[in-house]
Amino acid sequence: MIRNVLTIGAATMFTVYLFSSAFYSVYNRIFSKDNYDVFIVSLDLKGVTSTPCISFLEFLSVSFPVLLIDIHVLQSLHEEKCEKLSTQRIKVDKRELYFPVPITFFLRLQLIRRFGTIQIVMSHASNFLGWRIMQTKIIFNSKHNRYERFQSFNSENRQGLDKNFKTFFVGNIEIPSNIPLFLEMWKRSTLLKCLNLPMNRNMTHHIIENGKEAAGKLAEFRDIMLQFNMFPFLNGGTLLGWYRECGIIPHTTDMDIAVFAKDFHSDLVKFLQSRSSPFQLVRKIGLLNDSFELTVTTKTGYKVNTDLFLMYEAVDGNGNVRNWVGGASYTLKYKYIYPKYDPWCVADLYGYLFWVTCSPQKMLIFEYGNLWYEDLPSSQYNWKNSANNVQRNGEWREEELEQVYVMY
Repeated sequence: MIRNVLTIGAATMFTVYLFSSAFYSVYNRIFSKDNYDVFIVSLDLKGVTSTPCISFLEFLSVSFPVLLIDIHVLQSLHEEKCEKLSTQRIKVDKRELYFPVPITFFLRLQLIRRFGTIQIVMSHASNFLGWRIMQTKIIFNSKHNRYERFQSFNSENRQGLDKNFKTFFVGNIEIPSNIPLFLEMWKRSTLLKCLNLPMNRNMTHHIIENGKEAAGKLAEFRDIMLQFNMFPFLNGGTLLGWYRECGIIPHTTDMDIAVFAKDFHSDLVKFLQSRSSPFQLVRKIGLLNDSFELTVTTKTGYKVNTDLFLMYEAVDGNGNVRNWVGGASYTLKYKYIYPKYDPWCVADLYGYLFWVTCSPQKMLIFEYGNLWYEDLPSSQYNWKNSANNVQRNGEWREEELEQVYVMY
């Protein structure tokens, strides 16, 4: 058996192929087929080993299970530089009761004099933790010679974090195993609401019959990309379906996600061609530096196709930063242009979290126009000219076509 071992999460990603000499002569043939295994290993998966860090965690000594979520402390644990942590105030998440508390809950009383933040979990969804912020203000009441606490919810500030990260325990304190990945997810945890607009459409014409099943498969693909330290976000019709109607457009033919080109790892393509992948690579369009797109489909369970686009960055003639994804029709190239993209918020799609632009309506107007909220059957949508933000982007040379269009 040939095993392809991908090591990810380090400063430099590298690939190691292990195979016997008997296979060497047919190396290219074997690796072009779906008959090898891939093992993904992250060097960022680690425990805490330094004495100061272990001492600090033991010092906390909470009597109930908590999830450590404080960014500063987690970064210190990852770097194993914990000498100054004993005076810091941190946050923990009491996961069992879905009630996060700050460490002031069990540290010294003098910390209560500071302004604080308590994070209250509002969602018991099976796939992610969701919460909103409760501001806590401590004021000294001189009349009664005591401190008093005032609390208020900020209903606009909602956050969500996927539960798919690995953890380890030091006593009752649960700590993310891959701290850098957790911190990146934390930065992207602002939870946006969808509009849930009523759609007047012919309900008999469904291509995606089960939106929840389709979203589950998309979440599975998202998790694979996360193993390669890539953070995909909803794009195109899938973004439109989530924001407009809180679901997947039933007459759409596939799902669309994107990832910034600078973050893409080509080892994903190798993995998708392996036996280990739950997805099958259908086609590859474009080049890594121009209009790159992958189409994958599920091997088992609910059958649905997903298009993954690379999103590029460019500066227009006025000096404005623009982002764009590509499209191709034989020799013709197209690009879909957006304002500078800000995809670091999250969306709840059938109970699964996906990253989305923090300005969904702005992006949808830019792509679909002012009537973006009206349903247009997919059969009437032409990807080459229906979008407001599409334009011609030159042509592929004849000698490039063999590389530009690859079917698997």
